[in-house]
Amino acid sequence: MEIKLSKDLSRLTKKADPWDFANPPLDVVDLAESMVKFVLDRKALGVAYNQLDLPGNYAVFAMRGSPENFVCFNPKIVQPSEEIIELDEGCLSFPGMVASVKRPRFCRVRFSGPDGQVYTKTFTDMSARTFQHEMEHLTGIPFWSTISKLKFDMARKAAKKRGFDYSHILYKGIVN
Repeated sequence: MEIKLSKDLSRLTKKADPWDFANPPLDVVDLAESMVKFVLDRKALGVAYNQLDLPGNYAVFAMRGSPENFVCFNPKIVQPSEEIIELDEGCLSFPGMVASVKRPRFCRVRFSGPDGQVYTKTFTDMSARTFQHEMEHLTGIPFWSTISKLKFDMARKAAKKRGFDYSHILYKGIVN
């Protein structure tokens, strides 16, 4: 399956629908393999279904892991840590935009794999950050939603210096 980023940024403002393993809208294995390939080919950390030019809007994302990659269907954060760390983040849908985002250092999560089995894992550091970032996509929240308006404006201005104009992007929301 050939996949590419969607140019329709309004997809990113909508909450994802649950993936139905009993009646899958796409071949599960093909989707999982294609999403992992997409992430690896772009040297990205993850990608959510609603970032892609695919039919529907489903609760699925792929993320780079070590030693294995994960494709998470119907993911949930069960328990975030109380310890918060702040790091710079970017996003495939908004190249050139980087913002310093505070997130829990680790999180206990639950998701179904492409095989339909439910897994519970604890992710730490960058894997936890990636899981949380992709989860926000599935809930229609931009990655900069938790930063201040000042930090957002600075990130948008820095992106413009890098050649990316996000003047149509609003704080806490997206305008296409």
